[in-house]
Amino acid sequence: MDKELLEKLVDDFRQEIIKTWNAQTNLAVANRNVEVRFNNYTEVVANYYCIDRSKLFEQNRLADYVTARQVLYWICRTGESAVPISLSKLAEWSSQNHATLIHGIKKISASIEYDKPTRNEVSAIAEILGYKVIKIGANYTTRKIADDE
Repeated sequence: MDKELLEKLVDDFRQEIIKTWNAQTNLAVANRNVEVRFNNYTEVVANYYCIDRSKLFEQNRLADYVTARQVLYWICRTGESAVPISLSKLAEWSSQNHATLIHGIKKISASIEYDKPTRNEVSAIAEILGYKVIKIGANYTTRKIADDE
């Protein structure tokens, strides 16, 4: 084999290793950032409802806990505040099953539409997180608050 050809093959191989390493590193950082974002959302929601964060996902049906979890699910899955993870991963992080999350998201979506106190609570939490709740067509969603607002 020619020395130049061997050097090119080694260089190409080195470049592939670097690309793979960078892709894996970027994915790991993105996954960590998603988890950090979910944890931030959880902290804000727990504080808003005066609930101990460690107890937010315990298996209980007290109204304050249920509402707090459902608001968290809605914020994590709606509009620009959505956390880019699968529903099953979100369910795993919140110690629930995906059907419970879907039910909670639908329930808060309906409550926001017809219940002004719920809409105000969700809007306040979203604002703390840097989003505003807006109505687009028949549905409510979140938008990032612009710096000039």
